[in-house]
Amino acid sequence: MPRCPPYLKGKEIGLWYARQNKLKAKKPDALDEPTEFTLDQRIIERIAGVVKDVERLGDCLISRKRALPSESSEMKSPHLSLTSTKEEFSKVVEMVDEHAFGGTRINVGAENEKTPCSIELQRNEALDKSLRLEMIQKVQATKYVLMNSKRKNLPTFAQKQDFLKMSDENQVVVISGETGCGKTTQLPQYLLEHAVLRGYGSCTRIVVTQPRRISAISVAERVATERGQCLGEDIGYQIRLESVLPKRPQSSILFCTTGIVLQWFQSDPLLKSVSHVVVDEVHEREMLGDFLITMLKRILPLRPDLHVILMSATLNSEEFAQFFDGCPRLEIPGRTFAVDTLYLEDVLHRTGFEMPQDALYRFSKANRRMSQMRADSVGNPPITPGIRQGYKQWLKESTSRLSLGSRQFLEAMDLYSCPPPELVAAVIDYIIRTTSSGAILAFVPGLGDILDTMKALRSIDPALYAETRGGVMLHALHSRLPSARQRVVFEPPPAGKRKVVIATNIAETSITIEDIVYVVDSGQIKITTYDPRTNTSTLARVLVSKANAAQRRGRAGRVRPGQCFHLFSRFTHDRVMLDFLPPEITRIRLEDAILRIKALELGPVTSFLSSCMDPPDLETISRTLQFLRDIQALKPLVPLCNDSVPTAQLSRMSKRQRTRILEGAIEAATSGSPVAEDNDVLTPLGHHLANLPLDPQCAKLLLLGAFFCCLKPALAVSACLAFKEPFEVPLGSEALADACRIKLTEGSQSDHWAFYVALSEYLGLREHEKYGYCRKNFLNRRTMDDLCHLMREFVDLLYERKYIKSRDMDEVEANRYSHDVRIFRAILAGAFYPNLIMATARRTNPGRAPPTPFITTPLMDEKVTLHNKSVNALVRPQNRLWLTYFQKMKLDHDAAPTVFDSTLINARPVVFFSSKISHSQAVNGGTLVVDDWIKFKSGPRVPQLVESLKRCMERWLNEKVRYPGPTNWDASNMEGRILQTIVDYFINEAPPAFELGTNHNSKHRGFAHQQGQRPVTANQSQQ
Repeated sequence: MPRCPPYLKGKEIGLWYARQNKLKAKKPDALDEPTEFTLDQRIIERIAGVVKDVERLGDCLISRKRALPSESSEMKSPHLSLTSTKEEFSKVVEMVDEHAFGGTRINVGAENEKTPCSIELQRNEALDKSLRLEMIQKVQATKYVLMNSKRKNLPTFAQKQDFLKMSDENQVVVISGETGCGKTTQLPQYLLEHAVLRGYGSCTRIVVTQPRRISAISVAERVATERGQCLGEDIGYQIRLESVLPKRPQSSILFCTTGIVLQWFQSDPLLKSVSHVVVDEVHEREMLGDFLITMLKRILPLRPDLHVILMSATLNSEEFAQFFDGCPRLEIPGRTFAVDTLYLEDVLHRTGFEMPQDALYRFSKANRRMSQMRADSVGNPPITPGIRQGYKQWLKESTSRLSLGSRQFLEAMDLYSCPPPELVAAVIDYIIRTTSSGAILAFVPGLGDILDTMKALRSIDPALYAETRGGVMLHALHSRLPSARQRVVFEPPPAGKRKVVIATNIAETSITIEDIVYVVDSGQIKITTYDPRTNTSTLARVLVSKANAAQRRGRAGRVRPGQCFHLFSRFTHDRVMLDFLPPEITRIRLEDAILRIKALELGPVTSFLSSCMDPPDLETISRTLQFLRDIQALKPLVPLCNDSVPTAQLSRMSKRQRTRILEGAIEAATSGSPVAEDNDVLTPLGHHLANLPLDPQCAKLLLLGAFFCCLKPALAVSACLAFKEPFEVPLGSEALADACRIKLTEGSQSDHWAFYVALSEYLGLREHEKYGYCRKNFLNRRTMDDLCHLMREFVDLLYERKYIKSRDMDEVEANRYSHDVRIFRAILAGAFYPNLIMATARRTNPGRAPPTPFITTPLMDEKVTLHNKSVNALVRPQNRLWLTYFQKMKLDHDAAPTVFDSTLINARPVVFFSSKISHSQAVNGGTLVVDDWIKFKSGPRVPQLVESLKRCMERWLNEKVRYPGPTNWDASNMEGRILQTIVDYFINEAPPAFELGTNHNSKHRGFAHQQGQRPVTANQSQQ
């Protein structure tokens, strides 16, 4: 028995021991007996043979023209002691360079996302004269003259000379321009014309960054039209996997997403191929935007000829000017017609909106239940007792003119509440019926809210709002929709029809839909927040800021006087709303930023992030670093036992990275202070994760899917996790929808396998068959089309990086194991690690149904729940089961985190993809411990063999990501032998046994159970 805590005194000590004795005598509720982990003799022999050959061959595991040096080869590198001199240091760096001819190059491909022209801009007087004459001819052309007369009406024209003078005299200029002033379309053109006409066209290349794909395309098209050109002449755009580049880099404007420019830094660290960087929409404070301006601030002293223009649509330009050491600012007024602004109390008065009493009761109850959770959200403003009291007083004074039903609805709305889709639809319908023309733009938090609002409109008048033949054209606008779907919102409606665009915050500032007259603002926005204490992310609806509300209001009145219907009270706007939302970099997990810092070799992560405008929390940085180590994207630079740095490990880094780390080690040793806390380096896998525009775990799934030739399932799952799942459940049809979803899993006990089956079958259908298939299986047709489009994008990504030999996702060799659910489970376990949960059966009395099992994670025995939509909510383990998952979020304040998607996996992938394996031998047998929390019964040789096979996989993977290419399964090839041995290791394992329940009536099914159902295995379930 353990000793009592030392702080206990007197009687407390006796009580403590009494409680311990009681707990010891109590029969444990959970079955805590470790399961058996064994390998059959054939697998043992195969693993031993492969390990022996890998050790003999060293690093030469993949056929290539030039071999990498091996740590075990005859080329031995001396070690650099931390007390070495600078001279010794220089010699070692030079020596490492001589032998690192292969290890320093990471061939990531992705030509499409690198800079189209990385040649340094240089003055060419002959070209300058030619460009100047060409520009004079263009500005005299009829099309240009007609369009220029319209451009002169924009507010930016009055500030043109001031702007150009300010830009000439300063490296950095901050522009604060109200909506509609023309800053996005006009200022880059002014810069281009000014430079070319002065004779500097040959060294002028303007890049304009946009936070979203749709804005990069739409603004480029608009600017090209204004110049009387087609895209691809002087104007172009570049987004992920899609581009129309200018015909030459000189004298051009390129619109692109922020991530594209960040990719350029890897091949052009000082952006020498660019003369001007215009960063638009900086007020949004998205993470990539903050990262970019921090990078630009770093390189400006090294690029005195580089000009940076920051453009904000709000009045917070002062903080950007301060960040750039007090650079000058220019404010440009907007050009809009008068906008009549209505708040919620006004809207209810005009529309007379009321909810049925039963619906109002549910709405009010849900608001009260969610009130505390919303108050704890990072993005919501705090509400003091004084504000609460003031709101009650305001309600008494402001609701006298409302009907009883409208007054009850207003009282049911919490200060944080999101208005129901029925209210948004009612306001849109009110505008349609009381006005004769003008497009309508409605702002809602997310894609689900867009679909709910459309559904509510069609329930009001099915004929008027019909999808194809209605009198009103409904358009969805969301950042994840394909470009073609997004572009239609800019087109005018046919004669006699009205246009309604239902959008997220993408329509606030990134784009301009010219014919909008009416705006309906839900007052809500979805943001992602991260809690480092629980390592849990939350996608939460929060109240918009005053700046957001002003931007939305500014969308109305572009072409004539307009109206804005805010669905929040005037009290909420004046007394509750924040001026600006917290910057994204302070509220999310930072794996994307840290991977970029490492890929660009910017030094210690903490140092770089602390130089941002709003540095993130140190605990968030620490948690993210550990996460990236867990997924094998980062690897600590491990010192040897004699305090020296292993030079062979250094040979896998670039010269600049080695120099920085070794100099830091010498400086730390000389000063007596410890080495910096951030000494991680990117693994070869990490280099590729940094170059894939995806969540790291989704990116890893794509890579493993390509490596193990399980391509199509990996594409389908990655698409669903990166966008959204395709299932939709009509009210009252939950049981039927559950049955269809379970059928699509084909007995695999995998929510992710259902994604693959649904998309695979859908892709094989003819066009006229797709609607019926979706209706039969409760799938959203539009979402399915979007997911198929995304799968094709992912195929292009892998093809460009040379991991597959064809853009055909059905190519036979790439899908060698696509129909084997055992391999699918294994690569999911590897991709999603460390996202693992363990379900442990509880003890039960004979004759009674087993109770709900314990479901825990490695995080301090954290209890989690499975979402009732998961097919594994109906599974009961006989002893223990392991499940891997992608998304875990909290749905309520202080509630247990919920796992939304899961796949049942076997024990072997759990052990193989773990980060730590240990073994202890006892009289009654040995125990294999995985990651310090999962235990198996095992002999001493098995852990050693698995560790050796893991090392073979790591060495092969290091080679594979340096020299990418389709997997070679030839048994005479070492690559084929390694992978086939790993495949055999996975597939030759007995599936776990469990029981299935069939209870669909419970609101939260949990692990529902039908008493008397026989136990089944995963294989039997498939049959």
